[in-house]
Amino acid sequence: RAGAHGGKAYHLSDATPPPSYWDLMDRLLVACGREPPRASIPREFLVVMARVSEALYARVGAHLEQEPFFSYEGVAVVASDCWFNTSAIRRDLGWKPPVPPDEAAARTAAWFTTHPIPRPLVAWRGLFRR
Repeated sequence: RAGAHGGKAYHLSDATPPPSYWDLMDRLLVACGREPPRASIPREFLVVMARVSEALYARVGAHLEQEPFFSYEGVAVVASDCWFNTSAIRRDLGWKPPVPPDEAAARTAAWFTTHPIPRPLVAWRGLFRR
């Protein structure tokens, strides 16, 4: 039986103010024993480089076995923050996060230590900073 809230969509998130993308990435990098990037590249420059990368891929992409690593969508994801209001699920269903944020970061870092990031991604990690 669905009850009074059947069919309603809810967002799940923790109760803390959301960290910026880079605050979260810095926390995870440190937890994985890596140093966070210290330099940044302007978003506008990255957008131009992503468009060039996509244009080159459009010309020679049929000969490659993977999608372009550097894309406009990738720049858009790392250059913006996104969070959701969870007050409805807390109010309607009494939901609360099952794992505190610090424990979630530690679990994620533990997963990354057993599933290493491929070297090309590590080499590019500092390019997307705001």
